[in-house]
Amino acid sequence: MAREIVALYHGPESAKRAEERFDLVHREHEIPPDVPEMPIPASAVRDGRVWLPRLLAEAGLAGSNGEARRLVEQGGVRLDGEQVTDPGL
Repeated sequence: MAREIVALYHGPESAKRAEERFDLVHREHEIPPDVPEMPIPASAVRDGRVWLPRLLAEAGLAGSNGEARRLVEQGGVRLDGEQVTDPGL
């Protein structure tokens, strides 16, 4: 259904690209090649270690440190393919 909606508003080629990207991210668990790298901001480093909740918030992957901490605690974050559940990492 999503393919049909995208095709309706953006054309069949856009729908095909959107489906391929969805499959890459959500089925194959890969990062698309066009996603830019982001340097670790100094504000995400505490005592010489990266504070994951702050990094997620700075990257725009969570709305706040608290939201990021909850995402980590609930198992919604993976690092190098491994689930992270300790927000202190």
